[in-house]
Amino acid sequence: MGLKVALACGGTGGHVFPALAVGRALKERHGAELVVVGRAEGGESRWAADAGIRFRSVPAVPLRRSRPWTNVLLPLRAAGALRAARSVLIEEAPHAVLATGGYVSLPTGAAARLSGIPLLVHESNSHPGVANRLLARLADRVFAGSPAGAARLPRGEVVGNPVRPLDGRSRAEMRTAQGLTESDKFLVVVGGSQGARGVNRILRAEAEAFARTGWKVLWQAGRSGIEEARMAASSIEGVRAVEFVDDVYGAFGAADLALTRSGASTLAELALHGLPSVLVPFPSATGNHQEINAREFEAAGAAAVVLESGWREGDALRAVEKLHARRAEASSAMLSFARPGCAEVVADAVALAAGGAR
Repeated sequence: MGLKVALACGGTGGHVFPALAVGRALKERHGAELVVVGRAEGGESRWAADAGIRFRSVPAVPLRRSRPWTNVLLPLRAAGALRAARSVLIEEAPHAVLATGGYVSLPTGAAARLSGIPLLVHESNSHPGVANRLLARLADRVFAGSPAGAARLPRGEVVGNPVRPLDGRSRAEMRTAQGLTESDKFLVVVGGSQGARGVNRILRAEAEAFARTGWKVLWQAGRSGIEEARMAASSIEGVRAVEFVDDVYGAFGAADLALTRSGASTLAELALHGLPSVLVPFPSATGNHQEINAREFEAAGAAAVVLESGWREGDALRAVEKLHARRAEASSAMLSFARPGCAEVVADAVALAAGGAR
């Protein structure tokens, strides 16, 4: 019987994309059959379909920190989610479960442990989420994207964050595709797969100043911000606003710098390209994990941090110019975080754990 693995993930792309990267390695290296277990209402069903992987839904039971009175029924909901997860695992009969975070991971991982299915956990962030902190106590192996994340988990092993590999295009090819000359300064602005209001606010205020100082800017504004971004960019030569960057690797590979959020998957992709970045952490991230992520990269010299709460017009441009002045050094520091073989390492560990259960 061939290897079968369930990928438990949900909530954000930062939880789903690492799981899909490991899934790709499991298919290529071990011929594995995969199933993604996530929320019916989440983006994970679409991302799984895009990757050609079957999807099964399990309800997530979030812990409401800002509205604690809504947690009264939490035990009842958690029991229902656990039953649903066990039912899915009984039907699918995977040989192992890999959980990469999000509240949907918790009932699925717990169901795996109760069913005697090997459980492996991967935490991308420097500050682990609640689900992975709990599951790490039950897991056969626990992987982390950074030393800071591993230190906060029992038996955490630092392996980096799984991302899809580079595709072999040269920097010259990618810059030509962006319509750039050799001397152009090119900044990529990405606020996550849906864009980011705070990042968009900064760009609306500073886009003209970026253009005046010679920067070409590709600005991913997301669905909710694209109309305002296009209006702001329409009269500024060299600033191009798009809803979504389809070829983010092509953009990162062509860029001199990036201005982005600091989710773990984004940081792993930046590291793979050695792309120094000005990081604008999402201020409402659980446990403030995006700022914790960003500060680790800043301390290493790979990035600069601009907080939305303290931002004043001109701060982003000054941070970009200062980072660009030491781009070579910052690029080396960013590359030091890259773990290009991470997905394969985790995939092999999952296959090894599954072997003992088959």
